[in-house]
Amino acid sequence: SEYGRDWNFFLSLVVIQGLAGAARAGCVLVSRAWGALRWILVGLEAEEGSSAGSHQAAVLPLAVLAVGVHQGLLLVNGQALTQWVLTAPRALVQSDQGKGGTWIARAAWDFAHGNREGLLGLLPLACLYLAAQSVGRRLVFAPCSHQLNRAVPEWRLRALLLATVAALAASAASVAASWVQPPSRRLGNLAYLLVSLGAGCGLLALFLAAHLAALAPPR
Repeated sequence: SEYGRDWNFFLSLVVIQGLAGAARAGCVLVSRAWGALRWILVGLEAEEGSSAGSHQAAVLPLAVLAVGVHQGLLLVNGQALTQWVLTAPRALVQSDQGKGGTWIARAAWDFAHGNREGLLGLLPLACLYLAAQSVGRRLVFAPCSHQLNRAVPEWRLRALLLATVAALAASAASVAASWVQPPSRRLGNLAYLLVSLGAGCGLLALFLAAHLAALAPPR
C-alpha cells in the first residue's frame, strides 16, 4: 500500500490541514512577538497589514527548509530510512514484538512500522500543500479587474507565470531525480514534490489557456 496497513489518504488530508494550520499559527506568533520586541526596543510600530504579509511570506521558506531536512534524512546513513520505508516487512517479526517496553510502546512501534509511508509522508505533503497555497494565493485567487477587457491581459499573464512555474518545477524535478533521488510517493521525496507541484501548475495553466481561447472572438 502507498500509505500503510491502517493509514489512508483521507487521514493524511486531515493531519496535513492541522500541520499547515500549526505552521501558519506559529509564523503569526513569531511575527507578533518580533513586532512587540521592535516596539519595546526601538519604539517602531508595525505597519497595518505588514504582520499578515510577513507571516504569509515566512510560511514558504519554512516549508522549503522542512523538505530539505526530510530529504536529508532519507539520504543519511547509507539511505537507511529509505531502505526501511521501501523494503521492511509490513508486520514486526516475532522477535521484535517480544522486546522490552510497555505494551503501549510496542503497539505504537507496530503501528508506526505498519504505516510508515503514511506517517513519514505527512511532513512533505504538508509542505506541498503550503507551496500550492502560496502559488494559488498569488496566481489563481489574487484579485483582478471585473472588467473583461482588463481581466483578460491579467489572466494571460497568470497563465504564463503558471506555465513558467511548471517548467521550472519540472526542470528541478529532473535534476533532483538524477542527482538526489528518483521520485517516489512512498518516500515523499524532493523529486516527487517537484513533479506534483509542476503537474498542478501545468494543468492550471492549460485550463486558463483554454478559458482564454474560449473568450477569443471568432474570426
